[in-house]
Amino acid sequence: MSKTYHSNPIVLLYNAYRYYRLFKRAETFTPEELYAYQYDKLKTIIAYAMAHVPYYRKAFHDCGFELGDFKCINDIKGLPYLTKDILRSCPPEEFLSDESSRLGVVYVKTSGSTGVPLNFACDVKARAAKFAITFRAFQEAGYSLGAPQFYLKNCFYQNQAFKYSRLVNRTQMHAYMNSKSNARACELLLRKHPPVHILAHPNALLEFGSSLEDVRFTFRKLKGISTMSEPLTPALRRQIEDCFNAKVFDYYSNKESSLIAYETRQNGFLLGEHFSYAEIIPQEDLDADAMHGEIVSTTFFSYAMPLIRYRNADIVRLRCNTHGGAYREVEEVSGRTSEAICLPDGNKVRIFNFMHSQLNNVRMYQIVQESLGKIFIDVVPIDASQAVDATSIVNELRSYIGSETMQFELRKVSSLQMTEAGKTPRIISKV
Repeated sequence: MSKTYHSNPIVLLYNAYRYYRLFKRAETFTPEELYAYQYDKLKTIIAYAMAHVPYYRKAFHDCGFELGDFKCINDIKGLPYLTKDILRSCPPEEFLSDESSRLGVVYVKTSGSTGVPLNFACDVKARAAKFAITFRAFQEAGYSLGAPQFYLKNCFYQNQAFKYSRLVNRTQMHAYMNSKSNARACELLLRKHPPVHILAHPNALLEFGSSLEDVRFTFRKLKGISTMSEPLTPALRRQIEDCFNAKVFDYYSNKESSLIAYETRQNGFLLGEHFSYAEIIPQEDLDADAMHGEIVSTTFFSYAMPLIRYRNADIVRLRCNTHGGAYREVEEVSGRTSEAICLPDGNKVRIFNFMHSQLNNVRMYQIVQESLGKIFIDVVPIDASQAVDATSIVNELRSYIGSETMQFELRKVSSLQMTEAGKTPRIISKV
């Protein structure tokens, strides 16, 4: 898969503006309008994949699917799933459109959190669509074009923890290098360029804020915070909002540009139903609920490398819109299919709201399973000289897991384990 870049920034911005207007209007769709919109997008991308992408041409032929069979949205269930294992096992060219050379392609790489990182081709329209919906999400958190921002996520620089870019008016810091000394050095830049908007991994942001002497002065112009890439528990949300004196808006997306959801001020945490089509596969160890399980997506705008029924490996719980809109809401994103505690009897348990009631002297926590019969609960205390209520925390976790044979041990630590991308997994299982 050759890495080429054929993109005119004016074309990118023009398409982004068009999509922004479309997406803004689409948020007010009735259920009938949303159905018609999604059916048209799905039929178009499926027809294109059949005509131009070798993998889908063969896969659809093997399952006996013809375009005339797609008469309603539910007919998509007759198509095979696309998994990360399939993407790794087939030659990359099998998934590329035969027109990719003229579509303005760039390549993005996943973080590899579920295995070997994957490269995905994104054409100019796919990037424009993601830019438009991302801008829409950041607007909810108070951002406007050109306004100063602070990014605390996987921003890689050569031998540099942070820097300010005048071109985009943004201070950026790599979350993996989020030490107390780096945070205080970065604070000098932030005081010169106080941001109105933050985009960050939530655990890294809380740790960053805890390292500063006067957070509210440093972020004195802050209007809102967008968090991403990690499950945001209610307790973590409260701690960040108290620390920075600003409202948090969660933002959910993936590098593959196949899924996006964003929190709004008036209409809840909306699944981007205008950006892609999402299905749910109920998991065996979860309740058999069509709104709770692994999320599967089909892209609407990615023609260079369409993703049709792509298994994302994220476990989510959706719900019908509580504000009367047509879009489903995201109730929670509870992590990867691989992020689970393994019990001695072979069952698995996924935990989202653990420790919501035991926050005395606990800034952050992480569950680490190093063997089948033992779990460590690593906590970063607010005050290291004070005690942490280990008994209550262990009893609460035991009530979630329900295993009498499992051993638990609480450890006070100065920081939690991170991935190279600067993310802090809620559950680390070495089993």
